[in-house]
Amino acid sequence: MGDDSLGLYALFKIGFDGDGIAQLTSGSFAEQEPVWDPSGTRVVFSRATTGDYDPSACCRIAQVSPEGGAIVNLTSAIGAVRPDISPTGSYLAFDTPKGVWTLPSLGGTPILVASGGWDAAFSPDGMELAYLKRSGSSPQICVFAMISRTSRTVYSSA
Repeated sequence: MGDDSLGLYALFKIGFDGDGIAQLTSGSFAEQEPVWDPSGTRVVFSRATTGDYDPSACCRIAQVSPEGGAIVNLTSAIGAVRPDISPTGSYLAFDTPKGVWTLPSLGGTPILVASGGWDAAFSPDGMELAYLKRSGSSPQICVFAMISRTSRTVYSSA
């Protein structure tokens, strides 16, 4: 939920029946794109650390408990947006202006897996990571294999 006039966005949770709304973050700038960890023990999200939500200059991937509390930054990379968590909870994927990155889900050193890629999503078994990419003006759908660390194009409009 947010206040567009102020550019503030906080994370909330609410029960399936519409009861029990609880604010998880303060919304100091922009806290958005939340993803539940499969274990249900944390929410991972994109967090602007400046007053301007320009992904190339502002954002980091962070986590918070489903009960709220301290926010922990998982990346120091500026421009980190659109997190996804593998189904096992072992890895995170996220975008920066340079491409798609992965890292162990509790933090660590990010690894660039798809230069120029964006909108990554793990397969249901967590063994592959699909992402979008352009080859010239043609959009592509690519898949990165987590074990072999190789990518392949599965669709191209060219």
